[in-house]
Amino acid sequence: MISKITIFKFVFYFFCIKKMKENTDNNTVSVNPDACIWCGMCVAQCNETFKFQWNSYAEVIKQPETKQELASAKVAASDCPTGAIIVKD
Repeated sequence: MISKITIFKFVFYFFCIKKMKENTDNNTVSVNPDACIWCGMCVAQCNETFKFQWNSYAEVIKQPETKQELASAKVAASDCPTGAIIVKD
């Protein structure tokens, strides 16, 4: 007999975890935290998309919604000295 906990785990994974993975696959801009050296180039060029985490690395706060914002994020990615910013079209 299948326990209620097993059913709960399956439902939780299927509806929650799977949806979170799907949402992250659609992101256009992301930051590799292992490569970020906290130089501030991306935040200076594209502050509507990037910000610094407290004493850590840059993070994406909002995905680009317009062509201009996407172009700005691409410039930030090309100017990143370590290539920590990834932009998917």
